[in-house]
Amino acid sequence: MATTDQFATIDRLDKEYFNSLRDELVPNSGAAATVAGEIIRAMDRLIYRYYNDGDMVGQGYGNETCNSSYRYLHGIMRDACPDLLTYDEDLYIKLLNKLAESVKDFLNSNPSLFNKPNYDDSRTPTQEDLDAANEREYDEDEY
Repeated sequence: MATTDQFATIDRLDKEYFNSLRDELVPNSGAAATVAGEIIRAMDRLIYRYYNDGDMVGQGYGNETCNSSYRYLHGIMRDACPDLLTYDEDLYIKLLNKLAESVKDFLNSNPSLFNKPNYDDSRTPTQEDLDAANEREYDEDEY
């Protein structure tokens, strides 16, 4: 089980909530067995990638590392998932915190997701994601 504190930037009470869910539902590697676990895994990925590497949804290497997790969350949560596509880092941080609130509310409102089998891996990028990440890296090398 994962034990690192990926949610250090989230309010203390929420951090405890998410860390306990991650420890319970998210395996050390590979997709989670339940939809709730994969939701936590996807959110965890977005927060980790931003705070450790600066990756953002839809930007540069974030296309490869973040887009699939965001797509997974948006596909399940729909309108409850905030739009993370922005170039403003201060706004992105606020949106990540809003995402954490939205995920907590969504999971509390949908307890069946804790038992619903998960068949998807939220970290599998599409070819389009990979192409966008590679295109951005190539553009940066030109300058």
